[in-house]
Amino acid sequence: MGLDMKTRKKICGEIYKRYQEAGKKDKNRILDEYAPLLEYNRDYLAYQLTNWGKTYYAHVEGKLIKFTAKPAVQGRKKALKGKRTGRPEKYIPALVKVLRDIWAGQGGTNGVGHENQKKDLRGNLQTVSGSR
Repeated sequence: MGLDMKTRKKICGEIYKRYQEAGKKDKNRILDEYAPLLEYNRDYLAYQLTNWGKTYYAHVEGKLIKFTAKPAVQGRKKALKGKRTGRPEKYIPALVKVLRDIWAGQGGTNGVGHENQKKDLRGNLQTVSGSR
């Protein structure tokens, strides 16, 4: 049984400064020592220790923006009433309504074994759009 994430982060927080100030040979020794302990891949551990505690800046629309890592979230927060969680919506509601109407007009098929209906739908959509 390995270490929990909180313990791993605490250990990385203790050794990152020593790693960032070390030469190549010492960095290899640190990776050899801590990669098995933390059960991390050496490349991932090197990435973590190299970037630990660093702040990055970028120009966005002519302004200098500071990027820092957010602190770890303590537990998952519940959504407010009426709010959905998860992935953001991909399509605007008006388009979803039109697509649902088309889907219902085709008999609610999922497209498996309905090549003729697909051809009819393609023809109808080309007629509506005016392209051929």
